Amino acid sequence: MKAKQQPTPPNALSVRNASDILRLAIETQLSRCVEPVPGGPLDADPNPWMRAMAQRGADVDLLVVELYRLRRLAQWALSGAFATGQLQADLAAFDAVVPNLTEIRDTQEHFDEYRSNVGKRQKAGEEPSGFGYGLSAAGGIVTYGQFKLSLALAVAAAQELHRAIRREVDPIASQDVHGGPDTLLIPAP
Repeated sequence: MKAKQQPTPPNALSVRNASDILRLAIETQLSRCVEPVPGGPLDADPNPWMRAMAQRGADVDLLVVELYRLRRLAQWALSGAFATGQLQADLAAFDAVVPNLTEIRDTQEHFDEYRSNVGKRQKAGEEPSGFGYGLSAAGGIVTYGQFKLSLALAVAAAQELHRAIRREVDPIASQDVHGGPDTLLIPAP
């Protein structure tokens, strides 16, 4: 019988690099979400507008996923030897600014269940609803029923959470033989 594998605690360098990649992905997705959309639905050729709107929807979905991954990274980092109570407080601050991230992400991920009115929360009594995407040059808002996610506020909170993660891991990651200053993706978060 095989012994049960114990989880490996997070490594400061891995957490640093993952947090940098996620922050860059989050900022990239927000910039894509706020790009002007060409044309309109009543144009002689509405194809460019339709494709741009479909792309914005995909960009919003990916932004939500990346925000959720950063939150999961911070949760995982809390189990590292380097983690302090301040990181827990910083994650709580992120959650306070982005309180509906999990619900929005879960509804996107399990769209088939929620559109069929058999989603986990719907089984617990939540009324059926639909997604709303309101995009603007300021970022926009995603809604599903009572849940709301402001993209600009979420990205600003993610940048703060990234800085908090880096404060925790940088002293150790910089000592890693693989993690010197020439390996930093974001030198000054």
